[in-house]
Amino acid sequence: GDAGTMTTAAAVAALADLQHSTVDYTSDEHLCKVAAMASGVPPEQRALAWRTLCAVPACTAQHVLDYRRLVLRAAAERDAATAAAAAPQTHDQIRKDLARTFPQHPVFADRRALPALQRVLHAYAQHDTNAHPDAPLGYTQGMNYVAALLLVYMDEVDAYRTFVALMSNVGRVNDGDMRVALRDMFVTGFPGLVENVYIHVALLRTALPTVYTHFRRLGVHPSMYCTSWFMTLFTNALQPHVAAHVLDNVLAYGGWPMVHATALAMLQLTEAMFAQCTQLEHVMQHFFDFDEVFARPAQLIAAA
Repeated sequence: GDAGTMTTAAAVAALADLQHSTVDYTSDEHLCKVAAMASGVPPEQRALAWRTLCAVPACTAQHVLDYRRLVLRAAAERDAATAAAAAPQTHDQIRKDLARTFPQHPVFADRRALPALQRVLHAYAQHDTNAHPDAPLGYTQGMNYVAALLLVYMDEVDAYRTFVALMSNVGRVNDGDMRVALRDMFVTGFPGLVENVYIHVALLRTALPTVYTHFRRLGVHPSMYCTSWFMTLFTNALQPHVAAHVLDNVLAYGGWPMVHATALAMLQLTEAMFAQCTQLEHVMQHFFDFDEVFARPAQLIAAA
């Protein structure tokens, strides 16, 4: 754990006699302690906790109306493009990505939640175009995983509003020193991704030199695995309930520092497994199996 934050053991000790029902989920201080606990934020409290940590206010009728307008505008643009025999690119990309998103999770397995995910992603694409008219991002592959994780625990409108906040600034918005927003991971040139991969390489070389050297010898560049981790906040690498616990801590402990701590923890806990690999292909296959390797969040959070 980071010396500047509360470790899992310390959090559990501090809250040994505190039941989840007595925690104030609108309090940053309480949320930081609960996020670090082995059990994390209770699923039924995640909507409130994530909104609190992302500084998203309680939903109002105006928020619902604004969301519906964005969804209707997206539908109108899709219909206009179809009528003009033009390819509605955003719509087609979102449609293709829907089926790939958490296909085994109960919320999405029966496909009833996919229309909500589709609407959230279309609404964000509209919002982004309005907010950044000179350089609109719209929708990009990878956003679907983060939005889907929010929908597992939140209603549709709050999931959209929290997704907007995440894209604007991962972690607490009042930190004042957050240089990279999640949106910066997707825009032209990928400035946020380039910076975070650089940081990860430096941390890996310092904290896990044996892993770094072994990967280098096999031709495994960290960008080959951590790109998707960082762009999706681990939501496409871990099972949703594990990714949710990671997000608890990412939001509670200031964003990217916890993202990097989690990445290092994943590699530290699998160091022996990777040491047995003799080819690049073997290493990459293990990364595809991380959802099974880290089926329980407590181990990963404790190491981070």
